Amino acid sequence: MQILMPFATRMITADGALPPRFSLYAIVQVLASALIALMIREIRREHLYHTDVPPRAFAQSGVRNICLAAMFGVSVPVSFLTTSTGAYLCWLTAPLVLAVAQRIQNRAPTHA
Repeated sequence: MQILMPFATRMITADGALPPRFSLYAIVQVLASALIALMIREIRREHLYHTDVPPRAFAQSGVRNICLAAMFGVSVPVSFLTTSTGAYLCWLTAPLVLAVAQRIQNRAPTHA
């Protein structure tokens, strides 16, 4: 990721066809968010954390990363189907999507 992220960032700011450049950046973000979600799952499953860490912290982080991966993933086909602003608008929905996911998660009963 330390090599891919700067390369993808440089690609999205370059000249040329936007959808492939945009998609490369979004796919790198999907990979990063998905890998972090998998790491959180593994940490929780193998109990690789201090006992004072509340289980809800893992759930919140996992949901946040899954939402980000989904949002970036949705933006890939949108970049090919719309103008450049349409694809970027997908990214602007992140705070709204995360707020909705957090509300839904807060309504769910906690299972420690």
